[in-house]
Amino acid sequence: MEIIENENGSVMIVAHRANITDTLPENSLEGILQCIKHGIDIIEIDTQKTKDNVLVVMHDETLNRMTNGTGKV
Repeated sequence: MEIIENENGSVMIVAHRANITDTLPENSLEGILQCIKHGIDIIEIDTQKTKDNVLVVMHDETLNRMTNGTGKV
């Protein structure tokens, strides 16, 4: 989570990779819903394009770290 100010000087809270706790996967729907529930101002998510040009929500360029698969997204 990161704290920034908007143009009026008000503090805004940003959830990096939609993650406000260590109990939910990053960039997950559950994480996004928790951000909304807790009134987070900005939810940052990551996208990658697959080989067949489909956008998916995934930070890494490979599946290795976040899934039980391996290789490029």
